[in-house]
Amino acid sequence: MRRQRGMALILALLLVAFAAMTALTLASRARDVAMDAARDRTGAVARAAAQGGVERARWALARDPNYRGETVTIGASSVTVTVGVGGAPGADGSRAVTVTVIAHAPAPPFADSMTARVIAELRRRRDQLPAIVTWRE
Repeated sequence: MRRQRGMALILALLLVAFAAMTALTLASRARDVAMDAARDRTGAVARAAAQGGVERARWALARDPNYRGETVTIGASSVTVTVGVGGAPGADGSRAVTVTVIAHAPAPPFADSMTARVIAELRRRRDQLPAIVTWRE
């Protein structure tokens, strides 16, 4: 009888140890999934802010052909826009404009901040919103 009780105690302890290990594994996995989701969200915020920076440059270039960039805040992201004009005017009077945007999205709790970079080439025509010719992320 004593042997059976001792065996039951050992089995109960093993079962508790197995349950504890399973709970720790699940908690660790849940934390990893939450961190991945936060990273994905922060990356999406940085990319969206960079795209907003290109649109800001298009708008500013339509109003002021001498616009060369600025640092703006889009949402919670700091966005640096740099505009470089290159090449001679095309046959239609358009000019190539390269817009480089670097957006830095702040970090949510338990995740890293993210930076997104977009380089867009625009064709600028007089009194029109510049057209996007190429886009690289």
